[in-house]
Amino acid sequence: MTRPALLLLAGALVWALPNQAMTAQATTADQARILALIDGRFGATSEALVVGPVAVVDGYAVAGWTDRDRGGRALLRRDKGGWTLVLCAGDALTAAGGLSGLGLPAEQAARLAAAVRQAEQGEDPARIALFAGFDGIMRMEGGDPEP
Repeated sequence: MTRPALLLLAGALVWALPNQAMTAQATTADQARILALIDGRFGATSEALVVGPVAVVDGYAVAGWTDRDRGGRALLRRDKGGWTLVLCAGDALTAAGGLSGLGLPAEQAARLAAAVRQAEQGEDPARIALFAGFDGIMRMEGGDPEP
């Protein structure tokens, strides 16, 4: 199976997981594009990159990721050009205050924080600890928008 086909399958599987929280605005297509974007940006340098779960709300998304013994969360924004990776952080992306402090409108920040927490329910606690272990905030603005 080709890498793009595997990414689409992974997106479909992420959608099907019972612990995956999705809002009405989130679709399997959004998730697949986000998975492909992150994999395209970082997957070439690591065969151990695992992305997910992905929570999507009103044009913003947070995706957890792990790479062997490290991890974090990625904040993405959808605009006319598609999904763009904005930054990587840790637990700041699970709290409304953290998200609004990064520039999201308060209502969207609250909804996205709730969706992230719900999406991560049932994840392996060791994996959640890796998400939380990301130190600081690494801005990615101007990075690769999706094709």
